[in-house]
Amino acid sequence: MISLTSLSKAQLKIAEHIQARRLFMELTQEGLAERLGYPLQRSANLSRKVQFP
Repeated sequence: MISLTSLSKAQLKIAEHIQARRLFMELTQEGLAERLGYPLQRSANLSRKVQFP
């Protein structure tokens, strides 16, 4: 179990997981966006720890 003390720490962990999984699956940010049905910028922001829905 992961203990997180703040929302920002949780967001960082989620972003790191998204990026690691995307790279493991050999997806570009554009490929991830297509699979998620998101615009490219929104998908890129998820991996870059910038914005969460």
